[in-house]
Amino acid sequence: MNALFPQLRSFDPDGVREAAQAWRRLSAHGDAAGSRHRSQVNGPLRQSWSGRDADAAFYAMEQSEEFLDVLRVECEAAALTLDTVAERMDQARTDLLNALRRADEWDLPVTGDGLVGLPSAEPGDRHDPDARERWQRLGVLRGQVQQRIDAALAAAREASDRGARALEGLEGGILTRPGVFGRAAEAARDAGEVFAALGLGEYLPGNTDPQRSADWWRSLTPEQQRAHLALHPAEVGRLDGLPAAVRDRANRLVLEQQLDALRAGSPRGSGLTYGQYDERQNALRVLKERLDRRDGGPSAHGCSCWAWNRPGTGGRSSRWATLTPRSTPPCWCRARAPRWPGCRDSWSGSAGCSRRHARWRPAGACR
Repeated sequence: MNALFPQLRSFDPDGVREAAQAWRRLSAHGDAAGSRHRSQVNGPLRQSWSGRDADAAFYAMEQSEEFLDVLRVECEAAALTLDTVAERMDQARTDLLNALRRADEWDLPVTGDGLVGLPSAEPGDRHDPDARERWQRLGVLRGQVQQRIDAALAAAREASDRGARALEGLEGGILTRPGVFGRAAEAARDAGEVFAALGLGEYLPGNTDPQRSADWWRSLTPEQQRAHLALHPAEVGRLDGLPAAVRDRANRLVLEQQLDALRAGSPRGSGLTYGQYDERQNALRVLKERLDRRDGGPSAHGCSCWAWNRPGTGGRSSRWATLTPRSTPPCWCRARAPRWPGCRDSWSGSAGCSRRHARWRPAGACR
């Protein structure tokens, strides 16, 4: 007996969707707690604390913030999985019910395990030429209905299997496993594996039109924005036209994940020498510390990580980040390059130094 047939027939997606919403609420709480911790605890204390004890305390605070970032990435991945499975299962159930309605209209009986039969023959059908044609037509219709039922069951089975594979990769022990480094990097890998397991593409606008990107971002609900920030931080962080605060949050998460991967890994197999590996790790650490220190100041003097080119993208600019005053949004010129009035510098992660950008111009100069 096909046990999936009665299960799909009575499937109710509301319970799965409620579970997805619960994961999203947990992600939102983790996101809010992390933001408050950075702006109200870690950042302000860095303005006055110093010394060995302070360094140890800041290290513990960074671990707490990383814990909350890992939590929101894993929660958003779980919510995405549940919502995707619920949507696909609900569509399969709709297809199944439509097939059953067709069977009912054509007087075709369907067994409890999804097998389509033929109606009982009348006594005179054996010698009736018209009845023979009707039975042939019913045979064709039975095959069509059976095919539609089988397709709906196959779609439901695939949705269930893909969801199970995606959830298997989201191990709850990531938050309690012994070890200091590797959790943030693992959460980033988990998000990618969830998309692969579900067979999902990543829809984000191409980085060619800042206005289109801005319109796309405004069209998203707050929940969708949080999901993109958690699951696609690298893509969101480099989209021209998005608000500075959004790109800052995305790029900081990428920075944390890459720094964590370097701390947990080793130069072997990375394509870098030991010196290059240490240089890159130290550059990211210094950049993160600088951002953390600026979090404690007034919002007008805060610092945003606007642009972040990941290592390995090639070219001279493959390891730099642009830091901008948080209170001065950019305007966009024809060349689609961001211009920040009053922006003082950018950060060269490879050289570990700060240098003035020579080509900033006032907002009124952009056309």
